Amino acid sequence: MDMNQAKIFILALLGTTLLLVSLLLVRSGSSEQVQGVVLSDTVTQSLDGERRYITVKLASDETLTLTAPIKIACREGESAYLIKKVTIFSHSAPWKLQRCALDEEQK
Repeated sequence: MDMNQAKIFILALLGTTLLLVSLLLVRSGSSEQVQGVVLSDTVTQSLDGERRYITVKLASDETLTLTAPIKIACREGESAYLIKKVTIFSHSAPWKLQRCALDEEQK
């Protein structure tokens, strides 16, 4: 194999690898909605503003503490609706608070 063929082979290999990685990234992200019960809602003050932390207990008995938008206030006992983003590259899924609401049974 001369140098021209080696360069073409390496470029083709890199192009194929790039194409496969981009396809995996596009198809790997999936999300699911999960519901839990709010255990606590804490607002803290820092130098750059306020931060809200919500502690939620899921149906699987897993307890999560996650940051939430300061505008979404949750009361203890309310249902929290979370989005769980799953990718093939992360071992733990990032959680995002979607909303909090009182269920009909809790009113």
